Formats: sequence, structure tokens, C-alpha cells
Amino acid sequence: MLIADKKKKESITDYLLFMYQTEELIRQYHFDFKKIEHHVSSHYSFEKEEKESTMNWYRTLAEQMKQQRLEERGHLDFLHEDIKSLGSLSMELLKVDKEYRLLYDKAKIFIQKNLEGGNGSLSAPIFTCLHALFDAQKARQKGEMPKISGEDLHACQETLAYLSYKYKQRKNVTS
Repeated sequence: MLIADKKKKESITDYLLFMYQTEELIRQYHFDFKKIEHHVSSHYSFEKEEKESTMNWYRTLAEQMKQQRLEERGHLDFLHEDIKSLGSLSMELLKVDKEYRLLYDKAKIFIQKNLEGGNGSLSAPIFTCLHALFDAQKARQKGEMPKISGEDLHACQETLAYLSYKYKQRKNVTS
């Protein structure tokens, strides 16, 4: 089983962040599979068959990115579908789940501020939180301080963790 599949089973948020990182990795190496394979091989240990299937997976993603004109930025369509599902679940939970409402309300000011200032690039509250986490990860990897405050980051993390938990519960019931 590929790492992405494992992540998706465990936490939709971790999966989406992993996929965002994967898209960035492909872009970082300019779709050069020798460099991507070297990077992947240096970070993960694989059996021969697993390595081949993993590299085929990277190639397929890269092809999809090119087809969808995502060479410089953006996310694959199937990831947007997962985000839409999370967004729908979020809207539902806001109406019926007091615990989720409390967590969401902690992140609400950050979300609203970023939705207003995003020039349409961040069009949904959950997408805003995901990108806050992703941008913080990227900043830390570069040795920089994230632009988001620790309090806002924590609020987004808690909101997404609870949402992922509920998403997983729902998927387990419908599977």
C-alpha cells in the first residue's frame, strides 16, 4: 500500500498535506524523474516492487498535473473533491456538533481574515486552514518562522483534526 493510501485511511488532513507536499516535490524537481526518484529513495526504504509502484504513482501524478496545467501552482482536481467533501462535512457539523462549533469558532477570525484578503485564491474555510498548515510546514522546512501566529495555527490544527476524525468515522460507517 502506498504511503498516500495509508495516510488517507488514517487522516484526510494528513493525506491532503502529504499530497500538497508531493505536488511541490514534483514542481521543485521540474518533473525530472531521476531527481524525484533519488529524493524519494533517500527518504524511504522500499522493496523493489514497492519502489516501482511508488515511482509509477509519482509519474501518474506528474502527468495529471501537466494535463491540468498545474506545473507552477494549484492542486489536482481529485484533491479539490476531497476538500469539498470536508467542507460539506464542516458545514453539516457546524449545525449539529457543539464541540466542532467551539473548535471552529477559535479559528473563525483567522479564516475570515484570510478569506477576505485572499483575492479569491482561498475560497473555502477548510481550504484556508489546510493552506495555513501547509504554509507553516513549508516555512519550518526552510528554517523560517511561519507567518501564521501559533494561536491561529493551533486553532486550525484542532479544527482539522476533529473534522478528520469525523470524516474517518463517516467513511468507516459507509465503507
